[in-house]
Amino acid sequence: MGLQDTLSALLLRGQEWSAIQPLRPAHLEQHLVPFQRFRQGLATTGPAGKALAPADLAAIRRRWSRANGRLDTLTQREIRSLCADPETAIDPNFVRAVGLRPETGKRATWLAGLLQSYMQKWRRFQSPHVLEALLLHHLSNYAGRNPWLLRLKPVATDIVGPAAATQVAQSALSKRWSVGELLETLELSQESGLAEEARGELARVWAKEFDKSSQPPLALLDYLLQRVLVPPFPKPGFDALERAILSPWADKSDDIRGRLREFVLRPEPLGDPRLPGSGAKWSRMSNAARDRVVSWLARETIRFFFETVLPRGHEGAARGRFWLRYANQIVDFRVALCARDHARLRSLNLDQIPQYSRTSSDQISAFIMKLAGARPLVVVEFSKVGNAAYAYQAGTFAALFPSIHIPSFDVPRLKNMRQNTFRIMHTTDWEPRATAQLAEHGVRPR
Repeated sequence: MGLQDTLSALLLRGQEWSAIQPLRPAHLEQHLVPFQRFRQGLATTGPAGKALAPADLAAIRRRWSRANGRLDTLTQREIRSLCADPETAIDPNFVRAVGLRPETGKRATWLAGLLQSYMQKWRRFQSPHVLEALLLHHLSNYAGRNPWLLRLKPVATDIVGPAAATQVAQSALSKRWSVGELLETLELSQESGLAEEARGELARVWAKEFDKSSQPPLALLDYLLQRVLVPPFPKPGFDALERAILSPWADKSDDIRGRLREFVLRPEPLGDPRLPGSGAKWSRMSNAARDRVVSWLARETIRFFFETVLPRGHEGAARGRFWLRYANQIVDFRVALCARDHARLRSLNLDQIPQYSRTSSDQISAFIMKLAGARPLVVVEFSKVGNAAYAYQAGTFAALFPSIHIPSFDVPRLKNMRQNTFRIMHTTDWEPRATAQLAEHGVRPR
């Protein structure tokens, strides 16, 4: 059956793609080598030729709509313009009409325009198999001199068809490239429908390889954070990031956890999950992933506060060990530094604290933590030895302070004797008593 009959049959039957089998990803890779770029004029006109002004294109579209599916009333220039117009090029009637023209395979600007339009809309239109059949037929038989089409001819079945996004993604993964880098090598648009789908598919195939790792997958994680999760940040990329955050590797490896922590705390694409300004960004992630990251930050900050802010001694170390047992229950926290501690720590690495506030005191700093439970609590520990910890019902604390992240805290208000729920006195054997007090409110280590 010839191409004309094939196109007619596809239109009549609406059958899905079945005859053309994509080549192995390795076939695409062997063509991803530097070549003399077909760039001159490409940035402004593209392989399909000079772009038309909107008014000119609108007039040509009207001429086509009045042509009753016949191209013989249009000039070759007008046909070329419609091939490069994604809204027209994906119309099955236009594809059939172009396919019936014997010169289609010989006119590089027509074929290049159709290919660009297909990539832009990539399968998000009616009967994509019709245009795919035409493109594959003419690309595989192309005998002209257009360097871009000659470059794509050997990989036609890798970039055209329902498996194209997967082929591109698998090739990018094997070379540890971004989708954009791979498409740039082939002179294909990085802002097309194919590019968008391939970015999402790359995240999915990355997750499968990550799950199979038998050794700490540091290099693979770096690839995700540097090449896969790049603007415009595909949704499957966040699914892959979540998988890494919740993976056993993140628990076992300080290096993996550190890389993930550094990435998620950047203002884009996520930011500190405890801050109100990051809430909308973290809506792309599950609560489990957010809570895991907060628990990492809580552990680091507990160690910082009780080992660095507090005077060295047995009491500070014991209090730190106690609260580390509850790190997975801490859903929000804040360090507030007094004037003396702020001055003392100025020469140290304050980057260990993602965010911090100040206290009204010259000598007393505070660590404020919100703990999840049947009756959520906010507990305030103080830096000065001999100070009890004050526990408040979460609602009571919210009435005292508008947020746990305000710039400054008044120490006397943090030590509210009338409104606190209970106090933790750091006397002999205080840990069992504190554990029981917290458990009464449904707050337990896990």
